[in-house]
This record gives sequence, structure tokens and C-alpha cells, in this order.
Amino acid sequence: MVDDMGYAGVSCFGNPYFKTPEIDRLAAEGLKLTDFHSSGTVCSPTRAGLLTGRYQQRAGIEAVIHPVSDHPEHLKGLKRSENTFAELLKQAGYQTGLIGKWHQGYPHNSAEYHPDNHGFDTFVGYHSGNIDFISHVGDHVKHDWWHGRKETEEPGYSTHLINQYALQFIKDNQGRPFCLYLAHEAIHNPVQVPGDPVRRTEAEGWKRWKPAHE
Repeated sequence: MVDDMGYAGVSCFGNPYFKTPEIDRLAAEGLKLTDFHSSGTVCSPTRAGLLTGRYQQRAGIEAVIHPVSDHPEHLKGLKRSENTFAELLKQAGYQTGLIGKWHQGYPHNSAEYHPDNHGFDTFVGYHSGNIDFISHVGDHVKHDWWHGRKETEEPGYSTHLINQYALQFIKDNQGRPFCLYLAHEAIHNPVQVPGDPVRRTEAEGWKRWKPAHE
């Protein structure tokens, strides 16, 4: 999954401005869907629909799970009672992994929101809506990079880390059934490339949301 990219943002769907040869190759050698619809327009509801196959309202996630702790949408998340494709595949003998963005609830609000309660054997990534690509500080202004339930200080550009662990998951599980939910952060904000300076820290992050608390 690519975050915040429209279907016409790649050349295999007719975009004349952006060259996307690797994505074009995936489309040519894999499955290219030409008629598809989403019941949501933003992060959390869309992902809830993808994971459960249900309208986001039925899954209990109608809006973006907000990063500000006193916002009413901050406390919501994907409840344990919801069935995901990862759970069904796990029951069928698949090894399941999520690498990248979750955004289905903060585990500090409820343990049931964690990916490992929704069928994922492996989780490496972040819970918030986006992280600084360099510092890995989330839009809730807390460090947000995890291996399972362990918060991990790990240097590296987030896109590279996500690719690294995705490839490792495939390597570790070759020869047996597996399902990898690869949820990239790019091209979501904050838009950063390798070598860019840090744009978000825990110390300075609340300046972004300060008006909401005044």
C-alpha cells in the first residue's frame, strides 16, 4: 500500500509526468486492477475497510485516528472483535506480517488495537498516521518505531527500513505460505528524502498542535 497516492500518480495508469518504472513492472508482471473503489478518503477508515472487508462505520473507524490525546477520535481503534484478512490467512496456515504503517489505534489506549491482536505474526513499523522519515517521531510527537511490542531506537530512513524488513520477511518465509501487508509511509507528509534534516522531534513537536490546546 502506498500512502496518499492517487491511482493516476504512476505512469502505468497514464501519468505523463512521473516515471515509475518499478511500479510499472509490478503492474505488467502482476495484477493490475482497473476498476476499484474505496469507501474512505483518509488513512484510518480506508485501512479498516481493507483489513476487514467491511464499511469503516461497521468496523468502528469513521475518521482519522487523531494524534492529539484529548481529541475524541484519538481513543478509537480496531477492536478485537473485528476479523481481518490476516486472521483468516493465519488460520489457513499462512505466516503473516505487517511492515510499515498501522494507524488502527494506539496500543497505549488499548492493547486490543495492536497488530498482533489482529492476525499479524510479525510487526515492524509505526502506529501513528505518519512519522518523521529520519527521527521516526510520529504526528502524536512521540517516538514511534516498533518491533512487535518493543519500541526500538533504530537509525535509518523509514522507506529504506520498511523495504529492508519486508525483504527479510519474504526471505525468512520462502518455501511456506505467507502474506505480507507492506504499508509504506511515502508519499505521505512529512515529505523527506534521504539526507534531509530532521523535521520533527519530541521536544518541538507540540508546536504543530499548540493552537488546538489554547
